[in-house]
Amino acid sequence: MEFVDGGFGLNNPSHEILLDIKRKLKAPSTVFEVFASFGTGVSDPNLKGKLSTFRRLLGEMKKEMTNVLRAHEAMENECGVRNEDGKKIFEYFRFDGGNALGKIKMDDWSGRRKSQFKLSSRETGKDTIEAMTEAINRYLKDTTVKDDLERLAKILVLRRRLRTRDASAWDRYACASSYECNQDQCGSKADTVEDFRLHFDSVHRDLSDEDRKSAIQGSRRCWTYRGSGGED
Repeated sequence: MEFVDGGFGLNNPSHEILLDIKRKLKAPSTVFEVFASFGTGVSDPNLKGKLSTFRRLLGEMKKEMTNVLRAHEAMENECGVRNEDGKKIFEYFRFDGGNALGKIKMDDWSGRRKSQFKLSSRETGKDTIEAMTEAINRYLKDTTVKDDLERLAKILVLRRRLRTRDASAWDRYACASSYECNQDQCGSKADTVEDFRLHFDSVHRDLSDEDRKSAIQGSRRCWTYRGSGGED
């Protein structure tokens, strides 16, 4: 495989993610109920003035390649198609951080701390972090932003509560858990603990309740991030 920087031409990957899920599931936009996108600032998408020099042309090309608004507009079109009942196909939220955050360059990490010998200095990013914090705090004071965050939070909390009603399905969803039988020469697999218990009821009926419980716990597999040092 060959990989390239996704920020070049796809700085906002939300629409590409939606299309990828639809392709893999071979399903329409109705498979979504809610989609939340979080950005790192928005800048002026308009190309101003005439491109009189090669340097300016390159600058405008870079601005266009990192434009995040096109994907946002595409997402609004995707969710804005109406059902027969007049409602949107799915809820879509975009939190971009505002114009002030967008004015901070993506490679900016300014703010230096002098060494004890005062012969050199070391970058700490203090100024950049303060600018980002101020921009985000200003953005979060906006009434529309606060209302959208509250509405999104209510949707997510409700969805989580509905999912946790089925403890077996919730474990599968939240932990990417699965089961692989650890009994000799078996190796049967199941996605949820309920399905795995049915396997033990039909194949390993001779085990005691205590051994059965221990075997089920020992057969659980949970995805872990490679960088955490655990097994996956």
